[in-house]
Amino acid sequence: MKFEDQMTPQCRQHPSQRPSDVRWTDFGGTGQNSRNLRRTARKSAKLERRQQSSQAAPEVSEDPTTTSPFQSCCSRVPAIGSADGSDSASSDASASASWTFRWQNRQCHRHRWVAVLYIVAVVLVGAISEVHCDAALSSRSSGDGGSSSGTVADGGHLLEDHYEGGGHYTHHWAVHIPEGGSEQVERVAEEHGFINHGKILDGYYHFEHRHVQRRSVNPAAPHQRRLDEDDRIHWSQQQRAKRRAKRDFRPLKSPYLIQLNDPKWPEMWYLNRGNGLDMNVIPAWKEGVTGKGVVVTILDDGLESDHPDLEHNYDPGASYDVNGNDGDPMPHYDLTDSNRHGTRCAGEVAATANNSKCAVGIAYGARVGGVRMLDGDVTDVVEAKSLGLHSQHIDIYSASWGPDDDGKTVDGPGDMATRAFIEGVRKGRGGKGSIFIWASGNGGREHDNCNCDGYTNSIWTLSISSASQEGLVPWFSEMCSSTLATTYSSGNTNEKQVITTDLHHSCTSSHTGTSASAPLAAGIAALVLEANRNLTWRDLQHIVVRTAKPGNLKDPSWAKKRRRPTRFALLRVRPDGRGRHGPASSHLEDRPGPADLRNQRAPPGQANSPTHQSYPAAARGALHGRQLP
Repeated sequence: MKFEDQMTPQCRQHPSQRPSDVRWTDFGGTGQNSRNLRRTARKSAKLERRQQSSQAAPEVSEDPTTTSPFQSCCSRVPAIGSADGSDSASSDASASASWTFRWQNRQCHRHRWVAVLYIVAVVLVGAISEVHCDAALSSRSSGDGGSSSGTVADGGHLLEDHYEGGGHYTHHWAVHIPEGGSEQVERVAEEHGFINHGKILDGYYHFEHRHVQRRSVNPAAPHQRRLDEDDRIHWSQQQRAKRRAKRDFRPLKSPYLIQLNDPKWPEMWYLNRGNGLDMNVIPAWKEGVTGKGVVVTILDDGLESDHPDLEHNYDPGASYDVNGNDGDPMPHYDLTDSNRHGTRCAGEVAATANNSKCAVGIAYGARVGGVRMLDGDVTDVVEAKSLGLHSQHIDIYSASWGPDDDGKTVDGPGDMATRAFIEGVRKGRGGKGSIFIWASGNGGREHDNCNCDGYTNSIWTLSISSASQEGLVPWFSEMCSSTLATTYSSGNTNEKQVITTDLHHSCTSSHTGTSASAPLAAGIAALVLEANRNLTWRDLQHIVVRTAKPGNLKDPSWAKKRRRPTRFALLRVRPDGRGRHGPASSHLEDRPGPADLRNQRAPPGQANSPTHQSYPAAARGALHGRQLP
């Protein structure tokens, strides 16, 4: 485009008045055009010096009504000669014109370079973002920012982490150093600037780095890379905080307040109604089965170990504060008593009987401990440490928590927690296997499905749901086939709830949800293990299925005469040991077996009967050498 084409009409309408000795060249902004303009200015200045004349430069009028930048350029064109063609420009004017042209061209070039640099910056940012996304996806696929493998090898098999849920990154690591012992571990930690907090599982250790942020949205890649490059470390993973919800709920209205120092046994409807709608534990108590010699630990937000209804049965060997890294599981007290959950669950299992204090635990002769692990960042290491705590001393682990029951979350145990489950069932209790009892969840109102919960649908856990006082399915209950059995808990606001111990040495009659159901099942499991200490973790699941009683559930979803549920199903176990999907969630009691076992042959020494045997009788039979089918 020519410079004339870019000028305003007022500049364009007087071409005859322009100086004849000015070369009008292309003003497209190229380097050649700029040099032409500067050359013209220099020649004009040399011509003026030869003439030895000093005349004032003629003024060039500007139209104030014009705002085009090209008119401004036109008005600043140096007048080398007068309008009639005579030479009238002074050397000062020529120099000024030369400087003006040079400044304008520099500004033009500067703007172009800014545009070019902006485009280059956009391209670079896009490339860097793509690389960062690829690295993040690769990191996530390898285990949330862990090493390149992201899996845990076990006998040639890989345990992959299928759950992608996770919060912020922490300053804690799980590290696998299989060789060299404790001295090697300390040496590795010191070389890389970490603090060793001890063993998680065999060969796996808990590292902390003080110079890494406690909460960060991005992984500490440099530290992770140095761990990956160390040949002594077979696997490592920076820990991420997980969302874990306690599986009780706030009542829709304030609970009925009770006298805290009154015995609550007459109000414990789920234990002593005597009309078939209770847990049927009194016959076991009369036979002297109270859970003696069995150790149960509550994995939760702490345990008030000096509670007058718990201190007699409290076991410090089954307790630990994983959040605080010490041996005292006492909960953190706040204005809302938000850390009451674990103390409530413990009272259901082993609250002392006949001491005029609060309530009675189902296994009031058992020992109970608590693990404080929900009152802080819940990472894979925190869960693994809790699940693997003193597995040769603790028999039963009860957990009333899990991923959010919001109908949107699919989550479960990570690499370390999965390994803790496996080592527990393989090596716990002297090789008979640790018992893991889990609350199935309270997401019924959100249409949540506990099959999407990697803890309740695990083959290593015994998943427990709830039934209300009237034998109905509560509004919070989730529909899923992974639920193995149910116990009593709360229902609607006009139905009674579970009575148990509470914070500040008090008592409550408003424990709710599947959080209240799982500890009741843990207490019943303690009664069974007292009768027969040789039962394996798989035997206990088999006994629960065989002795569950579906008849007491009155939910309309049960079809008459067929007992076919429309709400949810139960994973049954046949007498030959194979599993199948069968009738719906049933009542975890110590009474008759399910309908599909009624026509099966009774165990040796016992007549064929649709009811087979009660919990204590089943346990005694196994104790005297009768093998489970």
